[in-house]
Amino acid sequence: MAGGMMGGNWLEGRIMQADFMEKVGISQEGVDKLKAALKELDDAAQKINEEIRTLATQQAEMMRKVLTETDANPDDLMTLTEKLGVLRTEQAKLVTKRILVIRDNLTAEQRKKVGDLLQEEQQQRQQQRQQRQQNAGGGAGGGNNANAPRPAAPQGW
Repeated sequence: MAGGMMGGNWLEGRIMQADFMEKVGISQEGVDKLKAALKELDDAAQKINEEIRTLATQQAEMMRKVLTETDANPDDLMTLTEKLGVLRTEQAKLVTKRILVIRDNLTAEQRKKVGDLLQEEQQQRQQQRQQRQQNAGGGAGGGNNANAPRPAAPQGW
């Protein structure tokens, strides 16, 4: 659960962290407003998740029947699969709506600050990753062994 919320993604999770919101300059009133708006989406996501769980259980049972009983109707399984697809699309839309709620509750200056901070953090992660790769060096289990000679395949392969 990102940032203590029901849905969302890594981006929402990072933005909703107290230290990030402080850096961006989101007031406590703004935080409360954001959390209230996201709570509505949490409730919708919970309802969809429950529906998906119910249908997925039915789908698993129906799959078993279609597999083991020749008179089981595969059209029912397809219909159920389509219903699940619609619900999963709604689930994905809610993730997008969460980002839009965050965007719509930030000022232009705060949105710019969010973009700058996220870019800065991405660059730091890339530098850390490169440093780890350089520190790993060659040898077993580490470094870039792309040019290392490969051992001969066992006989019979």
